[in-house]
Amino acid sequence: MIRNVSADLFRIVAAYRSTDDSRFYLQGVYVQPHPCGGAYLVATDGHRMLVVYDASAECTEAAIIACPSDLLRAAKSKPVRQRRRGTAAQDGEPMGPRMLAVIEDQAIISCDGFEVHRGGAPAVIDGTFPDWRRTVPTIDAVPAAERSLSPAFAPAYLEAFGETGRALSEHFDTSAPVRIVSCGQSAALVLFDNCREAFGVLMPMRSMAPTALPAFLDARPFAEPRVQVSPVERSNVYGRDSDSWGFTVTTTRSELHLPEARQFAFSTEAAAKRAYMALRKKLAKRGVRALPEKYRPAIALGDAYLEALKERAAAIADAREAFQAVEDVELEAPWRRAMVVRSMAPLPAWESPVIVAAATEAAFRRLPARSEAAALANVYRLAA
Repeated sequence: MIRNVSADLFRIVAAYRSTDDSRFYLQGVYVQPHPCGGAYLVATDGHRMLVVYDASAECTEAAIIACPSDLLRAAKSKPVRQRRRGTAAQDGEPMGPRMLAVIEDQAIISCDGFEVHRGGAPAVIDGTFPDWRRTVPTIDAVPAAERSLSPAFAPAYLEAFGETGRALSEHFDTSAPVRIVSCGQSAALVLFDNCREAFGVLMPMRSMAPTALPAFLDARPFAEPRVQVSPVERSNVYGRDSDSWGFTVTTTRSELHLPEARQFAFSTEAAAKRAYMALRKKLAKRGVRALPEKYRPAIALGDAYLEALKERAAAIADAREAFQAVEDVELEAPWRRAMVVRSMAPLPAWESPVIVAAATEAAFRRLPARSEAAALANVYRLAA
């Protein structure tokens, strides 16, 4: 399955494919699933190669996608600035980014949920794409002192020298490959091979970016997501008039994904610390991969849950006094049942049956006698 591939990225990578019919397996874009989600988009003609990572792509198996001209024309989205201004196209075409999918061996371009192009079959080239990773140079082999001197150039200037080299080749009827000779942090010398009648000078751009391969190349998902819990501290995350207490849970799934953070707030420091310690104990067992789903409701109840526990404790105390006062009367007596029901606070409607059962069991364990616990159980059944 291949879908949700950025059609613009596909079109850009397709410019690096081969046009040699004898190497048909290089005449398309190689779409390969990434271990952390998304896909690699790779194209090469044997002399140059471009590798792009598409985070939004959905790909379950690698395939070489053919690049007919009508597909590439349909793959071009409206300019980003035009889409941001919301300028409507005069011909009524959709304005959103265009996406590529391969369905039943047909390449389909869609935009804003509408199909704008459907290519003919087959969309997948039956061949074996070469191991493109073997051609990626190892920058670590270059001494750090030399890597720090690698200059950066403006794309427009590089394009201009490329056009100049093509013009010189036509004029002198020879090949004139463009050679850029780095001279440290000073200007670079641009030479045209086999053409000694011209040269150029190219000023580098100041760049603080690291000279390393992008992180997505060898990024792998963690065997177990990394979960970090910040200490309890005073905060005001919900914009309350009075400060609250809370902590933050940060989950990281891989070297490539950004950390995901969730904040939990409580009205009292004691409540926040109880939830914090309970969560730390669960994470210490290493049996959970992230913040457990079954644990989130108990934290999310917050102040309302704690207030309900206080009301329940007071109601249980009233019921115990009622039982002691009428110990010799049958529980089923209507007047006694009414008195007990009035003394019991109703259970909150938002509580799940699991939480209700756990709270009831905890309340029974605090009672001094089994008979009283059994009587309270009957009271809960009658009240229900």
